[in-house]
Amino acid sequence: QEVAWQAHLHNAARAAGRGDAAGVLAEGERAEQARPGLAETPYQVARQLEVTGTWNRAVDLLRVAAERSPGQKIIPYRIGRDLEQAGDAAGALAAYAAAAARDTTWHLPHLRAGLLLRRLGRTEEALDELRRAHDLAPGDRQVRVNLASLLAETGRLEDARSLLLDLVRDEPRYINGWFNLALVEWNAGYEEAARTDLARAARLKNLTESQRAQVDRLRRLMRPTRERP
Repeated sequence: QEVAWQAHLHNAARAAGRGDAAGVLAEGERAEQARPGLAETPYQVARQLEVTGTWNRAVDLLRVAAERSPGQKIIPYRIGRDLEQAGDAAGALAAYAAAAARDTTWHLPHLRAGLLLRRLGRTEEALDELRRAHDLAPGDRQVRVNLASLLAETGRLEDARSLLLDLVRDEPRYINGWFNLALVEWNAGYEEAARTDLARAARLKNLTESQRAQVDRLRRLMRPTRERP
C-alpha cells in the first residue's frame, strides 16, 4: 500500500504540472484509498492544487489535514497563504494567528500577517506584526527589509536607517538592502551617504538587468542639483 500511495501522489504532482486540478483530485482520492486517514495525503494533494491555483479546494483539504494532525503549525500557515491567494484576508489573518499560537517562536506567520495588513492599509497593526517577526528572527533579511520599508513609509526614517545599516553590515552582498538604505538616506537628508551606498550597490557582481536599471533610476534621482536639467 505504501508503494501505491507514493505512486498516486507522484501522479498528482504530474497532473499539477499539466494544470489538471481534476487529475490531482482523482489521484488524491486513490492515495486516500491506499492509506486511509493520513494527514499527509490531503496536505500533499493541497500543495499540488496550489500549483494549479485551485486555492479554495486546497484550503478544504488542508482543513482535513489539520483535523487529522491538530498540532502541526505548517498546516494553518498554508491555509493562510491559500486564503490570501483566494482573496479572503480575514480568514488568512485568522489562520496566521492560529499558526503563531502553535509555535510562539516562529516568525513566519507574523511576517505574512504584517505584509497582508500593510496591503490592507492597517499600518500600525502591520508594524506590530513585523516588529514581532523581527523580535523572533532578527537576522532574517526579508523581515528586516520589510520592517525598514514600513518604518520609512510611516516617517520613522532614523529607525529604518539603523535597521538597514545593520542589514548591509551583516549581508554586504544583498542588493535590496543597499537600494533601500540609499533611498532612506536620501529621504532623510543624508545625500552623500545615499550616493555612496548606491555606488556600493552598483559595484556588486552579477546584478540583473532590472537591478542595473534601478541603479540608473536612483542615480538620476540623486544627481546634485547643479547637474539636473
